[in-house]
Amino acid sequence: MKLLASLALIILIALLGWLTFEFIREVVRLYKAADPDIKLGVITATGSALAFVVNNAVQSSRERRARLFEAKREAYGDFIESFMSFFHKFALGEQVPEGDIVKTIQSLSTDVMTWGSAETVNAFNEYQRSNSSPTKDNNVLFGRTETFLRALRKDLGHSDIALEKFALTKLLLKGDEHEKLD
Repeated sequence: MKLLASLALIILIALLGWLTFEFIREVVRLYKAADPDIKLGVITATGSALAFVVNNAVQSSRERRARLFEAKREAYGDFIESFMSFFHKFALGEQVPEGDIVKTIQSLSTDVMTWGSAETVNAFNEYQRSNSSPTKDNNVLFGRTETFLRALRKDLGHSDIALEKFALTKLLLKGDEHEKLD
């Protein structure tokens, strides 16, 4: 049965190839026999149709990327606002309800799953995995956070090549606390 289906598929592909070849050969024959004014009209119409199709495809792709960027910007911005708020409350010695933290992480998980690039999803998973083993070392803790924040920024189109080490996480600290990292 499989052999018969494979043979039928090969015959169908060969038939379609032959029909395509014959169609193109007939179009070329008609084009060669046509009046020069008709040839010019055909070239103009074909060029216009091709430009229209390419322009529509480019515009559609641009609109999709813009919608995706806007969704990412909103989702990642909400997380960063919550993250900054939690961090500042911790720095002031205030308690942040665990439910608020869990809700924020769940929301970010959904957003990263829906809108994030593969690299961002991997960075988020690594961030969660690495934070499951607590550490008192500021360089390790802030390094994990820095890596994840850079992944979010990259997903939004930023190039962080010129950023110094811990530049993003230092934004969370007071100026005199920056020497704690390095």
